Amino acid sequence: LNLSVVKRIMKVTVVNLNASCKRKSIYQHQTTASIWREPLHRCLQRHLLR
Repeated sequence: LNLSVVKRIMKVTVVNLNASCKRKSIYQHQTTASIWREPLHRCLQRHLLR
């Protein structure tokens, strides 16, 4: 993955985090299904959810 892809992932993730305030459990299931699949996404997610 190149830097532009990482930036796009981070933008999408932040938007999802904002939306998750209302639907936390649904968000977590979506995260498990998509973002958590790859190590890089896992790393980004860990930092963003801290």
